Amino acid sequence: GLNENVLLSKFQMDKIEYFVNNYTKFKVKNTLGDISPSKKIVDALIEGGFAIKNENNGSIKEEILKSEIIEGVDYPEEYFTFLEEGYNKKSNFFQDRISNVLEMVGKVNNKKILDIGCGIGTFAIETAKRGANSIGVGLSKVAIITAKKIAEKEGLNSHNCQFYNMDCENLEFSNNYFDIIIAADIVEHLPKKAFENTLKECYRALKNKGKIIIYTPNKVHIFEFLKKNNIILKEDKTHINLCSMEELIFSLKKAGFKIQKKYVKPSHLPILKRIEKILMNLPKVGDLFKRRLFVIAIK
Repeated sequence: GLNENVLLSKFQMDKIEYFVNNYTKFKVKNTLGDISPSKKIVDALIEGGFAIKNENNGSIKEEILKSEIIEGVDYPEEYFTFLEEGYNKKSNFFQDRISNVLEMVGKVNNKKILDIGCGIGTFAIETAKRGANSIGVGLSKVAIITAKKIAEKEGLNSHNCQFYNMDCENLEFSNNYFDIIIAADIVEHLPKKAFENTLKECYRALKNKGKIIIYTPNKVHIFEFLKKNNIILKEDKTHINLCSMEELIFSLKKAGFKIQKKYVKPSHLPILKRIEKILMNLPKVGDLFKRRLFVIAIK
């Protein structure tokens, strides 16, 4: 169905492979319709994070997207670089994060797992390495490209670890499909309404008795107060929907979930962790030292 005006030789093989690997998805969803195959190929390449533009001399130039605006928030190149380097170097922050979330997830062998707002694919990758059939989805093209690169480096393939650019408010999966959905460090990046819609979609896509894992910073922790007021710590402009434990529970129940377990933990920094473990139990001011919120909810 391709004609001579499709210059495949202008693209590197990894970009052609992106289209080939995703062609089944396009075909099953019958998205080709009256659109020409050549246009669909270019669209697929652009979806993969590659901006194509015509130069004055008629040649085609490839530009790798390094920053993005998602939900009206600017995500600079440094944001994605920090995530990739942190994962590859297994920094204390990332080791603590991975350990915390997998503790909630439990056994994953042969489970169907969805990592929503997956970023660079951390939990789709980590669960796939432990025997799950994992899928990571998110709006960021840059992050999805990075996730695929890391997955390949970790020895995974598309049979048990896949990544797609997808809106979490409109998950392209059938009802009752997943055993576990992981929402790690995504709540704070979504507008409130988008978060509520995402929970509804998660409820639909989960099997009966399936569970959703929520892992997010605590809105009332002292760090968030300092960041918000630019005192010592710099404000994180990508955090647009920080929640308290009460707000999380309310939203989950509104979406139909039953709370199985909820708890808090201190920061990942060793010295601060020891201090917070003591202070978080104090009356009235204890919430200021509860850094991370953990919730396991059941459909």
